[in-house]
Amino acid sequence: VLNDVMPGNGEILRTTIENNIPPENIVIEINESYVKDAFNLVQFVNFYRSKGFLIALDNVSSGVDVQNRIMLINPDIIKIDKAIVSSIESNNYNQEVFKSIINTAKNIGAITVAEGVETIDEVITCILMGVDYFQGFYFSKPEQYEYLFSNEARVKLEEASLRLNLSMKNNPTVANVKIEAYRRIIGDLVNRLKGIDRDKYNNELKSYINEHPELECAFLIDSKGFQITDTVMKADTEILPGYRPAIPGVNHDIKNYYVGACNEQAMVQTDVFGTYVEEVCGVSRHEYFNAGILLVNCDMFRKKMLLDEFVKLLHTYDFRVTQDEDYLNVMCHGNVYWIDNSWNTEVYGEIKYSPEEINMIHYIMVSKPWHYKNCRLEEYFWKYA
Repeated sequence: VLNDVMPGNGEILRTTIENNIPPENIVIEINESYVKDAFNLVQFVNFYRSKGFLIALDNVSSGVDVQNRIMLINPDIIKIDKAIVSSIESNNYNQEVFKSIINTAKNIGAITVAEGVETIDEVITCILMGVDYFQGFYFSKPEQYEYLFSNEARVKLEEASLRLNLSMKNNPTVANVKIEAYRRIIGDLVNRLKGIDRDKYNNELKSYINEHPELECAFLIDSKGFQITDTVMKADTEILPGYRPAIPGVNHDIKNYYVGACNEQAMVQTDVFGTYVEEVCGVSRHEYFNAGILLVNCDMFRKKMLLDEFVKLLHTYDFRVTQDEDYLNVMCHGNVYWIDNSWNTEVYGEIKYSPEEINMIHYIMVSKPWHYKNCRLEEYFWKYA
């Protein structure tokens, strides 16, 4: 098509609009071996990229022309040809070509896909050389678009990982596949829940987690973050000490908060500290949080550029009492998700929880049993230390 008609004629865009599909959800895959006119190719790519489409270059292999085309169109995804991947574990030439393509992709920020993988040795070799994703019969034959990442494919990837003595947690390729699997699982569950009555959600969740051994529990929240079902758990799920499954009505929405934290008891119970934070920091003693245990919303920290704000405050204030907490409270004031203080039970003044009710003990100031003798609740520290 690119050699016979004017590129960028809008046919793909019109089809996308007619079917109400966001362009950013579509990848246009170009087979570079069939394209003869580089000028038309660039025009085509520029047109559709300007509309939000992603561009993939298919069947990428060896040769100067291929490298030049990669740099020319700057694809979002590079699919490395099966001819390069096949028996790559024993083919030194293919390994050099593969590494060259991977390096080029990293330089331009493109994702790489190894096409046509059929053996575990090919998978291992490609992992070692830094590929992002795989495609091939080793994992699965082509399926319908709504299929879930199969257990068979997951087991095969884990086998390859173990063969390499790589941690599932630290292997980026494995992590990418796991994330994709979770997305597919969630998407499938959402589709199953569509059209059924709300009072049937619990039963549907129970059926779903029993069908998926990788799931231990599940619950649903509404658009405002409130839980609308029970926490449905597998019958054999081990409940850790101190854990209580969340119940309907609990608010899980922290997306607009900067931190999740507990109230600082020293400021509430000791007047001189409370006066300090109110007059120096401008924060009510009842809205001042302890920074020893925090849930940090890193996304909001980045969006609100709180690191830059902290640097500015360093040149404005010279807090002297609880320096780190003071800066954090000034920056996060009004954007704190308050957590029950049983999760940050400070050993200070009046302790409002019985030992059975405490989820986490926080030894502060002179209450630290590793520094001082005869501290309150020290028996729990020495039990677990």
